[in-house]
Amino acid sequence: MDSNKNSDNMNVNGNTPSEKSEVPNTDKNSLLDKLTVPPASDGDAPEREDSTKMAAGKNNPNDTDEVIKIFQKKHAANAANAANAAHAAHAANVAADQHHDTAYSHVKDNHVIENRAKEPQTPVVKKAPEPTRVNIDAVKPVAHSIPKQQQEPGGHENNKPVPSETASQPKANGSHDAPKKNVGVSLDDFNRASVSPSVTSKKTRSGHKFSGKKSDNNGADGDVKVAFLGSTTFGIIKIVLYIAVVAVCVYFVSTTVINVANDIFAFLKNGTAKPLEEQNVTIVIPEGATTEDVAQILYEAGVIKYPWVFEVYANFRIERRSYLTGEYLTGEVTVNPMMNYDTLINTVSDYERTQTGTVRITIPEGLTVNETIDLLVENGVGDKEDYLEALQSFEYEYRFAKELTPDKLSEYRFDTDYSYRLEGYLFPDTYDFYLNENPISALDKFLVNFDRKFEDEFYERCDELGMTVDEIITLASMIEKEGNNAEDYYYISSVFHNRLNNSADFPYLNSDATVQYALGERTGMYGLDTSIDHPYNTYKNKGLPPGPICNPGTEAIYAALYPYETSYYYFYTKKNGETVYSRTYQEHQNYINADKNS
Repeated sequence: MDSNKNSDNMNVNGNTPSEKSEVPNTDKNSLLDKLTVPPASDGDAPEREDSTKMAAGKNNPNDTDEVIKIFQKKHAANAANAANAAHAAHAANVAADQHHDTAYSHVKDNHVIENRAKEPQTPVVKKAPEPTRVNIDAVKPVAHSIPKQQQEPGGHENNKPVPSETASQPKANGSHDAPKKNVGVSLDDFNRASVSPSVTSKKTRSGHKFSGKKSDNNGADGDVKVAFLGSTTFGIIKIVLYIAVVAVCVYFVSTTVINVANDIFAFLKNGTAKPLEEQNVTIVIPEGATTEDVAQILYEAGVIKYPWVFEVYANFRIERRSYLTGEYLTGEVTVNPMMNYDTLINTVSDYERTQTGTVRITIPEGLTVNETIDLLVENGVGDKEDYLEALQSFEYEYRFAKELTPDKLSEYRFDTDYSYRLEGYLFPDTYDFYLNENPISALDKFLVNFDRKFEDEFYERCDELGMTVDEIITLASMIEKEGNNAEDYYYISSVFHNRLNNSADFPYLNSDATVQYALGERTGMYGLDTSIDHPYNTYKNKGLPPGPICNPGTEAIYAALYPYETSYYYFYTKKNGETVYSRTYQEHQNYINADKNS
């Protein structure tokens, strides 16, 4: 203990005031000699009085004890003043240290990681990742004081200890905080943490948010949960916006593509219940009109929706088709919104015609290609020799037509001595043709109608049956030629399907209609030669013939796709036109014999 701190409680001899000891006279005299009496003019009135007494006592030996008492009194007062000054200086130093520590904590915040790296770390045993509850002091910067030398009153130098993270810190009330532990914090701790709604949000120097609880009054730090919610939420918002933008773009692009394709190929253009002929539109094409002019005229008439697409498509077709010259008819021309671009181009284009005007022709169900072309030529629509290229080699842009290629069809379909490639696809209906119309344009009208009538549902049904479109049309053509009415179509279809599905017992379809197609004419009810060597003779060749034997109508096509479910394997048409069906060959032969004998 410093002697200076207790100087106010001791007399000049080192004894406390309670001690009663007399000062020897010799000592008193020597002490009086050493005393310096302050001038009476200094200080206040009490001090001047004491100075006067001391001066008198020093000259009068009888007043020595009084002088000593006055001396002791003044010495004690001086000691008390010195102690008060020391305490005040100490308080000022403590306040300065606290201010300095606060400033230093901000500096320390930027270097806390480097400082911790230098401190000895306790080895940590790695455990499986789990949610970490982090003490708030682990992420708060810890203040360090800069060591400084302080001069205590009394002339002694005292070294002030440097506060550290592990040392307890004094508080103003004299208590101490509990020693703080160094807690390692990683990004995994932040990522695994969840947020409690009761905690207070703070912001670190990195700009990310964390939440925590403040320490209580006793210095015990509350648990804290931290999470980078700001960046996660912003990232989710960006992802949602990105998906929304992509979805909108895809929607508009896909809608535009579908609409343009529908306008070009007329997939779904029949938006009205009116008959086809009632939807005809008459346009007027001026002399010398260009493709751009024609496109605009068709657009204004409501026939097409995209004139610029029509112009591009027409120019592409003109380059590929030799009969298209890029010149167009002059005057009134009848068109229909149900027409696709190819039909429209062919309709408004100006060919080399020897005659003008139109003709309406009805094509019945069951005609062959040869019979159909003969009917067109008889009505002034082209010459028969001009139809060969359009029938056998011209590429039509339809879904079904893309399957009519040499690598997918029998070679007999490309040999006109046997059949034609487009046999079965010249859909029977009523059509308007220009006199001497270009063959490709004329045939395209049949194909447009077939493409419209053969719906997407029919393609799916072909897949269910395990058959191609051409096989279904071939079967439908046989049904068309064998049956006499719609009811017969579905029973006859069931017979052919049963045989095709049980080919081990019934390898041959035995259709008279295929033999008649091979012979080119009907030779009589009982006069067919079923032994001829011909690829279309289903008495000699297994399964379906190489292709259709006529152009079937809608009912026959539907019957081929959806036959009745029966157990019949034979049918026979009597002389009176009635068709009968049998499950066994003997039953079938009985019907034939009975009809012959009737």
